[in-house]
Amino acid sequence: MATELQQLAHAVQCAYDPSASVAGGALERQAMQLQATQYCESVRSSAGGWRLALELFVTADASPHAKFFALSTLQEGLGGRHQAVSVPPLKQACRQEVRQRLFQWLSARAATIDGEESYLRTKLAVVLALLLKNDYPERWPTAFSEVFQLVGHGPALAELLLRTLCAIDEEIVAYHVDRRSDEVAHNSLIKDTMRATSCVADLSAAVQAVVRTYESSAPPLAELALTTFQRYIGWIDAAYMLDECFMALLYE
Repeated sequence: MATELQQLAHAVQCAYDPSASVAGGALERQAMQLQATQYCESVRSSAGGWRLALELFVTADASPHAKFFALSTLQEGLGGRHQAVSVPPLKQACRQEVRQRLFQWLSARAATIDGEESYLRTKLAVVLALLLKNDYPERWPTAFSEVFQLVGHGPALAELLLRTLCAIDEEIVAYHVDRRSDEVAHNSLIKDTMRATSCVADLSAAVQAVVRTYESSAPPLAELALTTFQRYIGWIDAAYMLDECFMALLYE
């Protein structure tokens, strides 16, 4: 595994990092980049490619390009759109392993995740949203409670929570996206379950907590919380926006 990871990390750097130094003339560099790209795509489309990608992402010294490749591979395996190659869909046991490792990584990186590139945090949020989309509520009933726990671990994870909620809106709620009939049915089940449980109340509480905590110290984060909540108000109970605490916060 260590050798494969090193090979993959080197190939990603050669294929996708424009600043990477490649020996030889122009033709040799082009040939090397093509070979590296083909190797990366062969890993991405292989049955075990998701596990290599996951290991690459959590590797301490992985480059931003390596992490982006890893998250993109996981995204495609979870059913993300715009697939570049044929990526085998992740089975339930594989998805469970992915989310366990990612939450462990988040726990360990809580204080430093804001050092990651913005596009990586957005891509990570999309992967978390797709994990939830695949397995909530049947196989991962605690998904939202685990995601909402991010809000209490500093501004960086609070921002990741909001990015994840935005990605959930895009993947599950948004009406302008063409979806298969089975996907529409499962998305409806997700929304119905959210409304029938404490999920929406917890969502409202998480938004309020972010606004209250960061309205002075990090106004853009508080604004992002309200903008995120705006995505949901079209289909949740209006009482969650009109309760006394939330209205007082808005009037402030």
